[in-house]
Amino acid sequence: MLYQTAFLYGKLQQPEQEAVYYEKFIKAVEQAGKPKKYTNMLQDAESYIKELNVERFFQGKTNK
Repeated sequence: MLYQTAFLYGKLQQPEQEAVYYEKFIKAVEQAGKPKKYTNMLQDAESYIKELNVERFFQGKTNK
């Protein structure tokens, strides 16, 4: 559900909220101890967060 919420925020062009929910998704999977089950989704979420951090850096914004 967290991954889908992040995805929807992306469709709504709200990158900050999208990143928040991807981060929540990553933490939830880690806490559940099931990273293999969600490998592709984890890679997508981590990749998105990295891209957003690069974008923030070049815009002169600090990372949260």
